Amino acid sequence: MNLLIDVGNNYVKWAAVEDGHWDGGYRTPISGAISELFESCWDYLPVPRRIMVSNVQGEQFESDLVKWCQSYWRVRPMFLEPTETAYGIVNNYHDPKQLGADRWAALIGARTLSDGALGIIDCGTAITVDALSADNEFLGGAILPGLRLAHDSLLMNTRGVNASVPQLVSVLGRSTADCVSSGIYNGLAGGVDRLVSEIENTLAQQLRFYITGGDAIRLQPLLKTQTILDPELVLKGLLEVLIRL
Repeated sequence: MNLLIDVGNNYVKWAAVEDGHWDGGYRTPISGAISELFESCWDYLPVPRRIMVSNVQGEQFESDLVKWCQSYWRVRPMFLEPTETAYGIVNNYHDPKQLGADRWAALIGARTLSDGALGIIDCGTAITVDALSADNEFLGGAILPGLRLAHDSLLMNTRGVNASVPQLVSVLGRSTADCVSSGIYNGLAGGVDRLVSEIENTLAQQLRFYITGGDAIRLQPLLKTQTILDPELVLKGLLEVLIRL
């Protein structure tokens, strides 16, 4: 069994793969003691042969994960690091190492699903919109605040606004909470659609767009852009990396 782990800003997501069988769809909030978090996620699993990780939490989280895996399973996890070129993809970031490992993995995962020019909309703590050419060049992208980040920022910096985690009711809200939700959902959906339009105009071609991330299912119905929902695109990229090792 191989274990694939996507460490985001707020959640740990994972899938176990054995002889082509995919056991995924798991995610747990990052909170509390790290060792207890890891145990709650994976103590039910058999010892994995290999572990591949995308991590955006930083060096301390990586160190804690390495220590736990070695102590619990005697297996050292491998961590995906963006480079100038790998897995058939050219990274055109000015500093390739600054690209998030999750975005790099999503590019790799998307390429396993389709040929041609692709776009990836990843709806997590931040919303990223990235472009991959038919010649496998990562051309760059854009970053917006995600749904919860935009919501929390508004409440933190605005007096007299008190609203729970946003749920879209109507474009015309009749309470402050509903107005906040309408502005955030529709504003971000409009922003993503505008970015898609500008990217396609810049490249003078249409792209096939995949949408992924924890809030993808919330944002997708509001987009005018036609998208293919794949919640585990990052994990699929990690699996492709393992296959190629």
